[in-house]
Amino acid sequence: MSCVLVIDNSIDIRWILSAQLRRAGFDVVTAADGLEGLDVLKSRRPDCILLDVLLPRMDGFQFLASVRARGVTTPIVIVSNLEDAETRHRAADLGAHAFVPKTTACGHDFVDDLKSMLAAYPDHAVAA
Repeated sequence: MSCVLVIDNSIDIRWILSAQLRRAGFDVVTAADGLEGLDVLKSRRPDCILLDVLLPRMDGFQFLASVRARGVTTPIVIVSNLEDAETRHRAADLGAHAFVPKTTACGHDFVDDLKSMLAAYPDHAVAA
């Protein structure tokens, strides 16, 4: 069973994404901000990370830069309401694998789309 780490400060978004992923057979762990996400990575090695950008204490960009500087290669998908080109480019420059608007991520087909997206990263294959 693959593990997905969901990092979002909204309890509702964490719940929606977790419920979708668990129904598809994934193990899910959550964090409310980047610092909690880093704590999770001390004990867990998720196969994928779903990461919001606007987070308290440590935002998504800081988290992304930190894990990439540590050599973590886990696919990271930005899930954000910020859809502007600057946000997308900055995330990509920091090592994000993909960008998905929150409205899409909370949609019915997201888990299948996530599996397809991550199929391009065989070292981190996500299969429920």
